[in-house]
Amino acid sequence: MVLVVVAGLVTGLAFTAIGGGGGPARTITVEPGQTLSQIAAARLPAVPVDDAVARIRLANNLPSAQVQAGQRLVIPGG
Repeated sequence: MVLVVVAGLVTGLAFTAIGGGGGPARTITVEPGQTLSQIAAARLPAVPVDDAVARIRLANNLPSAQVQAGQRLVIPGG
């Protein structure tokens, strides 16, 4: 029983950390010349850009803010 409670708490914290609860996640494809900061500003306009970049990196397990044209990214609900 304790394990179930702990697992639920960890899942809830992770969901909150990536911006869950503010709407459904969606997937986008990076366009040529786009930066992660540009994507973050456009897709999560209510969130400060640095925080939005961090949320997108976390949601996609990105080791850095570098993205490639054609790459698919999950944009967490904001």
